[in-house]
Amino acid sequence: MDLMAKGKKTGGKNFELGNTYGQGRPILPLDLKGVKPLSEDVYKRMYTKYLEMPLSDLTARIEEKTLPALEHLFAASIKAAIDTGNLPGLRDGFDRTLGKVKDSLEVTMPKPLVIRRLNGDEIVLTAALPKEDGSDE
Repeated sequence: MDLMAKGKKTGGKNFELGNTYGQGRPILPLDLKGVKPLSEDVYKRMYTKYLEMPLSDLTARIEEKTLPALEHLFAASIKAAIDTGNLPGLRDGFDRTLGKVKDSLEVTMPKPLVIRRLNGDEIVLTAALPKEDGSDE
C-alpha cells in the first residue's frame, strides 16, 4: 500500500490528502483529443514536397482556397523565405529535414623518422598519441 495515499507520516510531516496547490492538470478538450502530432516524417515529406516545386506552381498552390492550413503554412513560409532571401529560415528547414551538417576532422600521423647510425643501428622517432586516460606517458 502506498503510505502517501493514506495520509500517513512520510518523513518530515504528515501528508495531507488532496491537492492544496491547485486543481491539477485541466481536462483536454474533446476536439483536441483527436489531433495527431506533427511527426518528423510528415514534416520532412511536406517540406521537400514544396521545395521541389517550381516557383510558379508554389505560388499557384498558395492561392488555392482548398489547401489545408498546415500545407499552406509550409508553402507560404518557403515562398516568403525565397522571396526575401531569408537564408536562416531555409537553413532551419534543411536542418530539420536533412539533419545538421556534422564537421569532420581527419587526423593523420606523420611517418616515423628513421635515423641509421654508421654501425647499423636504427633509431625510430614517431609521434605518439596521448593515452585514453589523459596521461602523456
